[in-house]
Amino acid sequence: MRDVARRAGVSPATVSAVVNGNKYVSPELVRRVRQACGELGYSPRSRGEIVPGRRSRCIAVIVPSISNPAFSTLLHAIEEVADTRGYGVFLANTGGSAEKARSYMERLLGMRVEGVVASLTWDLAESALIEEFLKRGIHVVGIGGARTLAEIDCFVGDDERAGYDLGKYLLSLGHERCAYIGPPESVTSRLRLNGLRKAYESARLEIQDDLVVQTAAYDQVGSVLATAELLGRARPFSALVVFNDLMAASSLKQLVGQGFRVPADVSLATFGDGFARFTNPELTTMAFSHEVIARDAARALLDRIEGKHAEPPSLHLARARIVIRDSTRTMWSRPIPLNLPHAQRDGADDPDV
Repeated sequence: MRDVARRAGVSPATVSAVVNGNKYVSPELVRRVRQACGELGYSPRSRGEIVPGRRSRCIAVIVPSISNPAFSTLLHAIEEVADTRGYGVFLANTGGSAEKARSYMERLLGMRVEGVVASLTWDLAESALIEEFLKRGIHVVGIGGARTLAEIDCFVGDDERAGYDLGKYLLSLGHERCAYIGPPESVTSRLRLNGLRKAYESARLEIQDDLVVQTAAYDQVGSVLATAELLGRARPFSALVVFNDLMAASSLKQLVGQGFRVPADVSLATFGDGFARFTNPELTTMAFSHEVIARDAARALLDRIEGKHAEPPSLHLARARIVIRDSTRTMWSRPIPLNLPHAQRDGADDPDV
């Protein structure tokens, strides 16, 4: 602690206050102390101090928001795998804040966790946190999101393929003019839109730029405003694809409020299956098996911790299945047979993923 104080140019008492969080310290001094801690590799131990040399048999899961149903599902599946192999699980809920993520990192280092499952969202994948864990000899696997890192095993959904498969389905129904709504800064959204565009290009069609609307936020309000903007452009389209099912539920409400019938006037499709089953009509969606992805990631992490797997890190892409519900309809008098290996009508048994 004295070394940290010298490096940061503060007193040991200030370092103690920052570490323990028991007194107010100005943001500038907090920044200097944390920077010095990182440079010197100093990690204060938690109050439940672990005896040096003894394994903690604990891992951590770092996600931006546990209120997101996908992350809740991931955490539950990881806990199941960890418990069967004798490991405890700590949850770090960053709220999408890089500063909060770094604070959690310092605590987790103090707890001497043996491994980390990290959401591959911008606040983690594009910061130095994962690199810092690796430098300390802590195993990390990435999960979810669309960003990937070559230094760790990554378990993510194949979002571009999901967009492509959804596009092929809409084309099979005869939808030649398709609109898309999604957040501009999202890598996941860009991949899904790229896949959708490729599907239409394969049919010598295209997703018109004036039918692509960027949302101001990831939430329902952003989706409502984007849907209103799309309708205000007065450009014809028969199908609308929305970034995720929470936002799609708001788009559905906006469409109906403006007098459009779904799917009689507009077919609506999306990604994710947390809310898609609870709308009227229920939404056709591309659904990833988050449980399977999470279990695979947890097993890979524990295998590395226990020395059972020493191969170079690899990328694992999970393919989504299309769940067909009542929000989409054919434009043809007779439907064209759908030839997607992971397609299912809702209510059928889930295929293997």
